[in-house]
Amino acid sequence: MRKITAVKPPPPLFNPKNSLHTSPSLSQWKLRDESKLTRPEFVDRICRLLVLRRLAAVENLPLALSDDLVDAVLRQLRLNPKASIQFFELASRQQNYRPNVKAYCKIVHIVARGRMFDETRSFLNELVGFCESKRAGFMIWDELVRVYREFSFSPTVFDMILKVYAKKGMPKNALYVFDNMGKCGRVPSLQSCNSLLNCLVKNGELHNVFCVYDQMIRVGNCS
Repeated sequence: MRKITAVKPPPPLFNPKNSLHTSPSLSQWKLRDESKLTRPEFVDRICRLLVLRRLAAVENLPLALSDDLVDAVLRQLRLNPKASIQFFELASRQQNYRPNVKAYCKIVHIVARGRMFDETRSFLNELVGFCESKRAGFMIWDELVRVYREFSFSPTVFDMILKVYAKKGMPKNALYVFDNMGKCGRVPSLQSCNSLLNCLVKNGELHNVFCVYDQMIRVGNCS
């Protein structure tokens, strides 16, 4: 009589023990994979994830934020204001890092170009709030001009920061912006000029009030 041997069933095609979701080797592979990326490749990966609205994936990356990294990401995302805001806010939430003046100047130009003016004003108020000294105000202006020339964006930001300085009662910084806007091809709006005049009056700088008003009439740059 022929002996019948039991045939073992084939192994299952999917074994939960070897699932990609449970295997400890997956996370290790990801870490090794990220560590092999060059700086430009890492920046490119961050930007692609942000453009795809995968912020959680960016947060899981081994981020070691630095001024150079933030600068590179914002420069690459400059035509995508929403992705830029997501990254900037992510950087601002880090415990051991805060965006510097250069990063703020980039983000305000980026969101202003996207006509996100409420966000632009918010970032400008934060920036000016961090640097309320006269010298720091001049540094902010110089950096705004540098980014404007690098990105070739609209000079809308210049009129907005003039108004921010005036409303915060910082006449010297406001006057500096007023005097230098023409060099960047921007004409102060009538509303910004009025804000500047009100600021000067409140600070008792009547001589400067007449000087500014005379310049407005003579040059016709407030309309």
